Amino acid sequence: MVILFVAAAAWVGISVYDSANGDDVNPSAQQYLTPVEPTFDKETIDAVGERIDSLQVKPKIFIDLENTTASSQTDTTNSSN
Repeated sequence: MVILFVAAAAWVGISVYDSANGDDVNPSAQQYLTPVEPTFDKETIDAVGERIDSLQVKPKIFIDLENTTASSQTDTTNSSN
C-alpha cells in the first residue's frame, strides 16, 4: 500500500511539475509546418538521380549491407540459444 501511495504521489508531482514548466511551441516553428508541394520538379528529380549515379558506392549497397548485417546478427542470436 505504501508503494502505491509513493507511486501515485510521484505521478501527481511529475504531472504538476510538467504542466507548470511545459515547453511552449517555438513561434518560428510555423515555417516548418508549410505543406509540401503536390507536384515535384522533374529537373530536380533528374539531378538527384544523376548525382546518385555518379557516386562511387551506390546507396543500395549500404541498404543491402544493413539487411545482411541485421539478418546475420539475428542468425547469431538464434544459434546461440
